[in-house]
Amino acid sequence: MDDDDVLASRVSDGDLGAGDDLLVRHLPGLLSFVRRRAADLAPKESASDLVQSTCREVLADLAAGRLVYRGEGEFRAWLFEAALFKVRN
Repeated sequence: MDDDDVLASRVSDGDLGAGDDLLVRHLPGLLSFVRRRAADLAPKESASDLVQSTCREVLADLAAGRLVYRGEGEFRAWLFEAALFKVRN
């Protein structure tokens, strides 16, 4: 099991701090992704707020079992898709 797998397993067991550790690895790329796509939203909502909201929801999905961690690639895709959904709405 790699570090991300261990962290995801701990989140499933209720350790939300492990989820923070998992998400921190993806924050720079996620923030850049959201900034590029949300440039027109600046007066309404900041990219940082969108990222924070996305991370909170993804963490809740992990903890509730609605998102099953199946490797970094799939997790990253889920995370970025959730962020894109936020930007579009």
